[in-house]
Amino acid sequence: MRAEVIRNMFARIVRQTRREDFHVPTFSLQDDHVHLICEPEDKAALSAGIRRVAIRFSLRMNALFGRTFGKNWGDRYHRHDLRTPREVRNALVYVLMNAKKHGGAARDARFLDPMSSANENDVWADVVLDATAERACGPPRFWLLAAGWKKKGLLRSDEAPQSARARLAAPMAGSVTTARASRPRRARMASR
Repeated sequence: MRAEVIRNMFARIVRQTRREDFHVPTFSLQDDHVHLICEPEDKAALSAGIRRVAIRFSLRMNALFGRTFGKNWGDRYHRHDLRTPREVRNALVYVLMNAKKHGGAARDARFLDPMSSANENDVWADVVLDATAERACGPPRFWLLAAGWKKKGLLRSDEAPQSARARLAAPMAGSVTTARASRPRRARMASR
């Protein structure tokens, strides 16, 4: 799935599935799976939004290659609700820099994954984005993904997702600020 034609197709799908109740501000394509950070109104909107993305993806993959592959998208997705600024920042690093985890670039290299929305997201401390470039993902709508996570520092292009072992071994730095429990809207990370 890490081909420019599929990335462009997926970006169009993200644009076309944007609704008032569902939005994908961040994504990355890997060899055999996709990572999304979604902003749904509720669980039903998340389920319907992911279903719209999956159906369009399957139809377009079949049309692109002129045949029917059967299922192009697994029948399940993994959901993790992002509740704190630190969780959102870590999810952004994980999604946007996931190619480093899979060997697409050196872990300490300055790198923006071309198969992600990295060049569309205003999240970088050391990268200036092209303001004239077409963006598939609109800006985040919810406070936690739009501004809240930035309290923990903008991303650097040389960051990489940590392994579970490294996360457990690292000392906790500072305190974790939680989002208001009364806020009904939270960003969600979904991956297939």
